[in-house]
Amino acid sequence: MYFTPQLLSHISFETNRKATQSLYSKLAKTAAEIEVLIGMLITMGVCEMPRYRMYWANQTRMDTIANCMSRNRFETLLRFLHFNDNDKVVMDRNHPHYDRFYKIRPLIESIRKTCLEETPGELQKC
Repeated sequence: MYFTPQLLSHISFETNRKATQSLYSKLAKTAAEIEVLIGMLITMGVCEMPRYRMYWANQTRMDTIANCMSRNRFETLLRFLHFNDNDKVVMDRNHPHYDRFYKIRPLIESIRKTCLEETPGELQKC
């Protein structure tokens, strides 16, 4: 499980922070909803369509996606999806604390940590 409950909770917090900073306080996204959103995005990556709105369109509807949440909710969540606090980012590339991957660093570190904790035997269980 690469998306741990702690990571999902962190993403939920940062996404809600971004929505609040953008004066969109109606978001109130939970970790469970983030998990659904990530699952939808992974499924969309496997079953690609030219435009993401096609997953909800009548002629090209994909129930696996469309039944998870409304298109408008999906668009709103995607609009505010954040993994880190933008107020703390260092933009100067010459600064010693500059991090090219700052915006997704929590995601990278969480997945990296999970991968390092996996033992080869656990991967063979399937």
